[in-house]
Amino acid sequence: MHKPKQMKTIIKTVVCLTIAFTSYGQTKKDSVTIDRFQVQEILNTIEDLIEWNKEDEFNGQEPRTNENYWLGKMRDELINELKK
Repeated sequence: MHKPKQMKTIIKTVVCLTIAFTSYGQTKKDSVTIDRFQVQEILNTIEDLIEWNKEDEFNGQEPRTNENYWLGKMRDELINELKK
């Protein structure tokens, strides 16, 4: 599904703020508690962001290689945590 660039920027901002607010105040020493449903929602959003970046690149925008790399790393780490 194609979304306008401004909408993607807004969604990315909301996702970052949601992650930050979700983890704030739920810490125990050096860890953060996020329930399984929230992790799955974060994974879904990361997948959307990666897909939108690929779509933008296909439509002629400059590649976001670094962004996709780090999104992929976050996705992989979250998947590993879910498997535990």
